[in-house]
Amino acid sequence: MNEITPKVVDQWILDMKASVGDCHQSKNRRAFRHELVSLRGLFGHFVEFYDPEQFVNPIKKRHHKAVVLKKHNCEVNKNLTLEEFYKFLEELGKLNNGRLLQALAVVHMRHALRVSEVACIKWCDVNLNFRNPSESTLTVRRHAIYSRNKGNKPRIVPGFKNSSHTNSVKEFALHPESFKALKELFQIGAGDNYVFSNDGREILAYRQIAGPFDRAFKNAGLEVRGTHCLRHLGARIVFDQSNGDLEVAKQALHNRGEGSTRVYARRDKSALKKLTLAEWEKEKQGTQVSLGI
Repeated sequence: MNEITPKVVDQWILDMKASVGDCHQSKNRRAFRHELVSLRGLFGHFVEFYDPEQFVNPIKKRHHKAVVLKKHNCEVNKNLTLEEFYKFLEELGKLNNGRLLQALAVVHMRHALRVSEVACIKWCDVNLNFRNPSESTLTVRRHAIYSRNKGNKPRIVPGFKNSSHTNSVKEFALHPESFKALKELFQIGAGDNYVFSNDGREILAYRQIAGPFDRAFKNAGLEVRGTHCLRHLGARIVFDQSNGDLEVAKQALHNRGEGSTRVYARRDKSALKKLTLAEWEKEKQGTQVSLGI
């Protein structure tokens, strides 16, 4: 262990970086942070059981910068607002296949789903109650695993993503906006066809969703890229509308633990301002309790 020095770690990082150019699957890799954290944990174990003079953790600050291969072109704005979402939706409708992608985006956001779950929804999973729309439901039964290799088709897997059970199924009460979006796409006898598909038989590839999303965000003048920000927005809306009920947000996200739910369930940045404005409104209406001053 005494032979493992910071210079050895430097060489280890250089070797990992060199492997990126040789491996087709790693061409989109942006960092080796996970590997560095694992190595640091291993060294931390030896630090606890060895005399400090015998072994010192060789990982230095410079190594944290060295494992970064390239920075993201644009940081995902997880605080996307509802107003910004509607701007994005408008621009999305102007693109090819815009009507279909708009409906996908609405269901994606309003039910705080992952894009891999939305893409796999079939018409048999959708219950549109035209007589009583409020009783309409949406059931998520499967998700897609998208391959990083260009040309490979996504693999359809039963259950929610990251669920410990393959038979994990979740039924949602359909949001009014989702009902309207799906109603426009509805076709009698679609049955086992995929909802968000060009032919009903195959789901859209990730690039067929993320590419137009990125263009629509850019055209709307928003510093946002990717698809996952819509799940964050949907969860934040549910959290706000339920007055901060973490259990409701947990149900919406279909998460097992509260820790992962808290990552999504955050108050809108303007929540405090809205609360103060509501108090001023009460003051105008004379409903506030007098302090006698």
